[in-house]
Amino acid sequence: MPEEKKLSALTLPALRAKMGDRVYYIACMRLGDLRDRVSRVSEIPGAHQSKTLSKLIQREIEEGHATKIAAYLLQPDNDERFFNGLVIGVYGGSPEWYELDVRGNREFPEGPGENTEGIVGYLRLEGTEKLFAIDGQHRMAGIKKALEKRPDLTTDEVSVLFVGHKTTQEGLQRTRRLFTTLNKYAKAVSPMEKIALDEDDAIAVTVRRLMEEYPLLKDRLSLAKTRSLSTSDTRSLTTVETLYNALDFYLKPTSARGWAAYLRQRPNDEELDSFYERAVELWEAIKAHCPELRTFAEAQEVEIASAPYRNKDGGHLLFRPVGLDIIFRTIRYRKNEGLSTEGAVAAVFQAPMNLSDELWYQILWSPSLNRMVNSPNKTVATALMLKQAGGQLATMRRGEVWLERELASYQP
Repeated sequence: MPEEKKLSALTLPALRAKMGDRVYYIACMRLGDLRDRVSRVSEIPGAHQSKTLSKLIQREIEEGHATKIAAYLLQPDNDERFFNGLVIGVYGGSPEWYELDVRGNREFPEGPGENTEGIVGYLRLEGTEKLFAIDGQHRMAGIKKALEKRPDLTTDEVSVLFVGHKTTQEGLQRTRRLFTTLNKYAKAVSPMEKIALDEDDAIAVTVRRLMEEYPLLKDRLSLAKTRSLSTSDTRSLTTVETLYNALDFYLKPTSARGWAAYLRQRPNDEELDSFYERAVELWEAIKAHCPELRTFAEAQEVEIASAPYRNKDGGHLLFRPVGLDIIFRTIRYRKNEGLSTEGAVAAVFQAPMNLSDELWYQILWSPSLNRMVNSPNKTVATALMLKQAGGQLATMRRGEVWLERELASYQP
C-alpha cells in the first residue's frame, strides 16, 4: 500500500473552550486548506473497518445541493458571500495546543481576567491528522466544486470548530451522538424570518418593499403565523405570509421550472423593480374592481377598517387569507389564458365574493357554525372561482368530472 502523502504543518490562531466533557477549538481556515485537508469519511483510507460511521454521521451529499452551494460561491460580484461555521472531527496525527500568555501584557490595565486563562493560543496541525466534516458536509462539497472553477476563492476564510474523535467504540458513539445533536437541535429558518431577512429571494424583497412603500399595505398586514385571521383583528387586510405565498404563485413564470433556484440568487435591480411594479399593478387593479378594498384603503379609522369585511357572518373573501390566495391564483390562471392584468381582475371579481354565498358552503364556510371550515378546500374553491370568472378548468389541470366528484362529497 503506497504511503500517504503528508501535508505540511498548519498553525491556526484559535480559542480553546470546554462544554461538558468536550474540549474543542475554534479557528479560521482558508477554503484552500479546507479543500486539501478535510475529507468525507468514505474518502479516508483505512479510517474504519466498516461503513458504520460513514452511514451514521455522514449525510448523503446530494449532488444537487452541493452544486447549489458552489453556484452561490461562484455568483459574480458576490462580495457579501458568507458561511456559518463548520464542525470538523479530528483524529490521528499529533495536533498541539500552544497557549498564548497575555497575563503579563501591560495593555490590559486590570489584567485579562481569570476566565481567559488557557483560552487564547495557537492550534498546530502537523499534517497527518484525519479531518472530516461532522456538520457542514454539503458546504464542504460545494467549496470543493467552487474552487475547481475559482482558485482565487482559496483565500476566503470560514470559522471552524474542531472536536476530537477516537476510533474506539466509545469514540464512535460520542461522534454519532454529536452529529445527531447538532442536527436535532438546529432550527430551520422560519417563513417569517425568510420574508423579513432574505436579500436574495425576489418575492421576500418585493413583500418588504410593498410593506414599506405601497400605501395600501403599509402597516396593514398582520404578523400572525396562523393560516387564518381572527375577526378580532379589525386593522389588517391579510397576513405577511399569505401575501408572500400569493405573490409567489402570481409572479412566478408560467413554467415554474427552476423557480426555487431562482429565488436563491438575488436578481438585478431591474428585475426586482419589475416584480414590485407587477405587484402594485395587481393591487391597483383589484382596488379598481373591489369597492370593499377601496373603502378599506380610504378608511379614516384605520384600527377598525377591516371589521366590516371579516366578521361572524363571513365577510369578504379578500379579507380572509385563504380567500386572498384563491383570488390571486385565479387571476393568474386567467392571465395564463391570455387576459391582461386588468381583464383578469375584472373577470375574477364577477364571482361571488361573500363567504355567506352558497357557492362557498362547506368548502370554505360553515353556515351552521358561522365560521370558516377547519380545512378549507383551496383547490376546489379555486376551480369554482375560475369557472365563475369564465375560465377553463384545464388551465389548472383539472376537469368537469373531477369537480363534480369533488362537489358531490360536500352534499348533505
